Amino acid sequence: MRHHGILSLTGALLAIAVLGLACVDVPGSGSTGGTVLYAYDNNAHQLIEWDATTFFDSDSPITLKVVSSTVFTNKMGNLSWGGLCLDSSNNRLFLVNETTGDVVRVNNIRKQSGQISSTSPDVATFTLGNSSDRLSSGKFGQATIDPGTGTLFVTEKNDSDTRIWVVNGAAGILDGTTVQLSPLTVSGDKACTGVAAGLGGQVFAYFDTGNAIGINQINGPRLRKGISGGFAPDASVLVGSTTTLGKYGALALDTGNNFLFVARHNVDASVVGIPVLAFSLSKFGGGGYDQAPDFKLGTDADQGSIRVLSHAGNKEWLAALTSSGESPAGAIHIWKQPRDSASVVKIKNITSALFKGIAFDGNN
Repeated sequence: MRHHGILSLTGALLAIAVLGLACVDVPGSGSTGGTVLYAYDNNAHQLIEWDATTFFDSDSPITLKVVSSTVFTNKMGNLSWGGLCLDSSNNRLFLVNETTGDVVRVNNIRKQSGQISSTSPDVATFTLGNSSDRLSSGKFGQATIDPGTGTLFVTEKNDSDTRIWVVNGAAGILDGTTVQLSPLTVSGDKACTGVAAGLGGQVFAYFDTGNAIGINQINGPRLRKGISGGFAPDASVLVGSTTTLGKYGALALDTGNNFLFVARHNVDASVVGIPVLAFSLSKFGGGGYDQAPDFKLGTDADQGSIRVLSHAGNKEWLAALTSSGESPAGAIHIWKQPRDSASVVKIKNITSALFKGIAFDGNN
């Protein structure tokens, strides 16, 4: 049975600092403890944190911390869909603006609490290209960081073109820098809405359409596996009716168990069906393009409008955010141990909040 909790952001905050060195569980251990859930409220321009277990179990979980800054207000007035990503291994968080291409980096994120000064050495802002580098009427989307290589990837698309920005050495970019355009090669594909990385050089992407693939000339939405240089046109790709992919796909990578989770935005895809799909990474290594997901989660009624997806990486958590058209909502959907066939989703409605980005820190 689904469980709905109503929370308020006006409750008392616990003076809890998430400190200490990173401690990583054994991959695939099924562990869920010591995980923090972050969500960026696009309404109040602030970052909210909960203990993931408490958030899942309690009807009224207490907020660990709220982190705000005039930098968030000035630079992140409109976060991109999925534009929050966390480098847990290096205690660092990134936020991406949907239209300006501004990126805010917050170092030492676990020690941050309350108002961060705009002059803090832990906060820096850089921009993805000049206006002439960006797509006409384009919007930035999902962002992901590969902690093994330090590379930040950000999607960008308009009605006719798409690209994935590659930002090497994102941790060391100085405040005020304009990053030169260095896009990942996308093999003629269009409308990239999802990207995921985190296995030391591998990158995964979701495209709504693109060039026909293989000798059978398969068309339609596709998932690609590649490296930071790009994707091969007819290799390491999943496409076809068996995949049940559709419009506006968001990605989340389970690095502990080698699964790629995909959220299909059923409302915009004009389809009905189970909207969260999980593909074993081994499926990208051959055996044909048109392969079915290993398992599915959710219902069309409750998760049919998912726009953002996040996995804890080395811990067993999955979370999602929904939209109504281009408008965000205050609901957070969360699964504990999503690989378990008995896993159920819990939906928490956060009073007055509007979320476009969510992430887990599994290294606590």
